[in-house]
Amino acid sequence: MSNELSKKTSIFCIHKDTIKESLYKTMGLSSLEDSKKIGYPSIKVMLDVAGENVSRGIDVILEAPFTFPDEGLIFSQWKEKYNLSVYSIILNLDGETRKSRFLNRQRDPCHHDNERIDPQPVVETKFEHMPEKRIILTTNKSIDQLIDDILAIIKL
Repeated sequence: MSNELSKKTSIFCIHKDTIKESLYKTMGLSSLEDSKKIGYPSIKVMLDVAGENVSRGIDVILEAPFTFPDEGLIFSQWKEKYNLSVYSIILNLDGETRKSRFLNRQRDPCHHDNERIDPQPVVETKFEHMPEKRIILTTNKSIDQLIDDILAIIKL
């Protein structure tokens, strides 16, 4: 979804998993435990790179779960310091669909999905630690329809 939104808007997109996969390979890591250890550092690198771009007036799309409370604080600081509009796009889906997507997706082996017993349980969250404006969508439409919905909301 973030890739398609980036293409449609010509906004630079950074994925946490791209950073994580690169770090994992570059550092010669090999285990699920290694993969877990570099999760948050990957988000930190992504936020640092994004912060540099935002400080220069470059729009960015960031793709990551953003479940740590301090991440919302960073976005709030950017919002105030650079007079930004910050949008959190939260995608929801039912538990069965989520599990099916988890089990059938193609991902880099560094994530060790085959060693994870089950996808993380579906937890209803409103991401209240993230600054407004929150766009909450259910992924029961095509990507093109969802992107059109997002663009209509943010008026791009």
